[in-house]
Amino acid sequence: MSTVLSQKYVNTRKDHNCWGCTQLYPAGTKMGLVNAVDMGKAYSCYWCDVCDAYILENVDPRDSLEDGWSYGDI
Repeated sequence: MSTVLSQKYVNTRKDHNCWGCTQLYPAGTKMGLVNAVDMGKAYSCYWCDVCDAYILENVDPRDSLEDGWSYGDI
C-alpha cells in the first residue's frame, strides 16, 4: 500500500509522461505531482488535467483504492 507524502500542481521543468494515460507532456505543462512511498521506496508521478478530472468524476471515494492505479490504467 502506498502512502502519499505530498500532492500539488506544478509547471513542469522538463518533459514528463502522465501516470494515468502515459501521454508525453512537454516542459512548461501544468500537471499534478504526487510524491509517495511504497514498500520503503520513494517515488514521484505526474498526472495530466484530463486524468485528474476523470478520477474526480468517475471514482467513488468510498471504494478501496489500496493498490492505486498502475502506469497507464486510465
